[in-house]
Amino acid sequence: NPSEFRKTCRFSEIYPKIDRIECKEDKGEIFMAKRFDISELYDKLKASMGNYVIAFDTCCLSDINSNFGSKAGDAVIAECMRRIDATTDDTMMMFRVGGDEFAVVTQYTDSDSACDFAKRVLSHNGETIDADGYELEVSMRAGVSKLDNTTKNYNLLFEKINNIISDDPEKLKID
Repeated sequence: NPSEFRKTCRFSEIYPKIDRIECKEDKGEIFMAKRFDISELYDKLKASMGNYVIAFDTCCLSDINSNFGSKAGDAVIAECMRRIDATTDDTMMMFRVGGDEFAVVTQYTDSDSACDFAKRVLSHNGETIDADGYELEVSMRAGVSKLDNTTKNYNLLFEKINNIISDDPEKLKID
């Protein structure tokens, strides 16, 4: 689970790059193709200006943690990561931007392709998983935005990522 991963897979020094990390989960695998230190991540984002970023947020995670425990919440986060990762390709970069929020930087330069990608991930909303003995529905909300000159500042970029996520899991917000 993500909490265990945090305890057992700590990075040493200042986030050295680690290629091909495999994280096993109880039911399946989450495979992250590449890890970046924050400076390399920001360089990648700046190099992707003009491309679309898709932000995802896990629905109802605080309720899940309160009602079913953090192990169940961790299983829901892991499932969200798995769904996003299963939809990405080698040209995309996924990263976690909050406790239950993720962003995917794409090579898409048109909003239709970016929206199609987001809809493929969201098409699994409402599907259930066994999370620490509980059958729980997993859903995400999403938003799509183009990386442009207004996001050259690091803080503004991550503020934009957080602001583009739709309040409604049934609707995709396009900025």
